[in-house]
Amino acid sequence: MNDKFKRFYFDTALSSGPNAFSSLLTFANHNNILFGSDYPYAPESVSAKFNHILDAETNLTDAQKASFNRNNGLALYPRLNK
Repeated sequence: MNDKFKRFYFDTALSSGPNAFSSLLTFANHNNILFGSDYPYAPESVSAKFNHILDAETNLTDAQKASFNRNNGLALYPRLNK
């Protein structure tokens, strides 16, 4: 069953808390993690706070940030790479 779940795609929306995000990194295929904001459902201030935590308060490498914020999405939708 875990192998099937590893094929899922996940987004970073509202998941940057230390327990939630570290669990996601342990479980998920890193190529299947995409930026998410939950806009317009989450207020802009809440999304901004979670994005700041991901960018400044996690141990993500610059390569991981680039993958989650842009590159993994472009791999799914290469026509958007302009």
